[in-house]
Amino acid sequence: MQSHKQTNVIVISAPHRFDLRANSCVNKEVSVYNNKLRKLLKPCDNARILEVDSQRESFTRHGLHMNKNGKERMTKKIALTVKSVLQKEKTTRLYYLRKAILMSPL
Repeated sequence: MQSHKQTNVIVISAPHRFDLRANSCVNKEVSVYNNKLRKLLKPCDNARILEVDSQRESFTRHGLHMNKNGKERMTKKIALTVKSVLQKEKTTRLYYLRKAILMSPL
């Protein structure tokens, strides 16, 4: 990540498995993995983590896959994050452009 500071990265957390018990070894590992992911990416200004919706009603009856509603919510989350990243870039570019104009000799 440090060598790609000009690249914006959006990472999606691993989802909870509703087809397994909440205290299953898989769900515990998912939790450990997501915590490590957050810790690893925290110092990276160019990386954002999107948390997968952890509400049971966002998943199919068997609990492994997202249902239509869950997919739609996740899609909106991704779109808002991309829009936010692009807006931040635009604002940053404008800031440096204005600064360059103000600093240039007349």
